[in-house]
Amino acid sequence: MYFSYLGGAGIAITYWPYHFEAVGLSKSDIGLIFAVRMAMGVISQPLLARFSDRWGRPALMLFISLSITFWLSVGMLFARDFLPIALVMWLSAPFAAVF
Repeated sequence: MYFSYLGGAGIAITYWPYHFEAVGLSKSDIGLIFAVRMAMGVISQPLLARFSDRWGRPALMLFISLSITFWLSVGMLFARDFLPIALVMWLSAPFAAVF
């Protein structure tokens, strides 16, 4: 499972900036998207880990986070402007940080 996730994440992280540039986003827009995404991941990771420990079912939390991240990422198929792209990236950030 982790091999698939990390392989996909490695490809996506390399590909997204070029895709965003091709769609017409400026370099500062792309930087803002990734900076906010990273900040949200740093903040949310300990909170979601604490919730998972308290809940006592880390495998279920991982499955839920993976499912939410997947379904939010489907929105990237339709995002062509800054706001939709940013929303998809930012909304999926807390759940992607669990991995």
